[in-house]
Amino acid sequence: MSTSNRPIAAEGSFKNRTVIVSGATGKLGRPICAALAAAGANVVINDVKADAVQELTDSLKSAGHTALLSITLSATSGPEIVAKALEQFGRVDAVINPTLGPIPWKPFEDLTDDDFRAAYENNVLGPISVTKAAWPHFKKQGYGRVVNFTSDSMLGFPTASAYTNTKGALFGMNKTLAMEGAAHGIKVNCVSPIAYHPNMERHILRFSDDVQHAFKTLYQPEANVPMILALVSEGCQASGEVFNTAGWAAGRNVWGNKKGVNGLETVDACLKALGQITEKGGDVFEPHTMVDFTEWQGKYVLNK
Repeated sequence: MSTSNRPIAAEGSFKNRTVIVSGATGKLGRPICAALAAAGANVVINDVKADAVQELTDSLKSAGHTALLSITLSATSGPEIVAKALEQFGRVDAVINPTLGPIPWKPFEDLTDDDFRAAYENNVLGPISVTKAAWPHFKKQGYGRVVNFTSDSMLGFPTASAYTNTKGALFGMNKTLAMEGAAHGIKVNCVSPIAYHPNMERHILRFSDDVQHAFKTLYQPEANVPMILALVSEGCQASGEVFNTAGWAAGRNVWGNKKGVNGLETVDACLKALGQITEKGGDVFEPHTMVDFTEWQGKYVLNK
């Protein structure tokens, strides 16, 4: 429930819609599942933690929700997860991937290749596997919704390079999947949520006192859920976007470009121009496709 005690989604608004939540027992997955169940969805609860899956399922059943399917598979077992959902409910309408493996908080030079592989396996290949398995069914029925999870930490987060690397991968895939799905009624978006947990305490000390207070009082996991459910709803028309969510608020992350400098034919010329190129402020162009960017870049390269 929100601070106004209103339901996050109207009762019955997801009736007959089947939504797979992979990584369902985490701090974000749990309130997502609860809100979907309350809105009448068929909820597929998937996580590798069997005890946590059972506890969440029991909790939702005790609240009167019965359209549930509990699965304890790795998110990389996408075909099996989707097959079980189809067997139980006959269709799959949306995939939500709050999958998150353990984060190795280490300086870059202390991370092992296995640290990077494990992070990529959990945070990238998991969402890809479930989404890829659901994709043909989305195309066949002319409808589908996907929400993957990226992070503002892509802007830079010391000792978290294995984690930020995975979030950048999902960001990079977002618009491409949105383009591929456009002709088939498939909407694909990312969210970049913030949800406070006590283990974040040492990391938020770099922020102002006001923001630290907001983290502890407003940034509850469930405060991210309204936008996440909006993005998997029938009414969602957005696709290929990245939304930042926290504290019952949402914004949009953009990738922008500043006009470059021409005539850079030597190393010295490039070094001299770096100050101008990296100067903060000024006009920023937001391309929505690779064609947008290439056309814009061509104009300044050609002095038009």
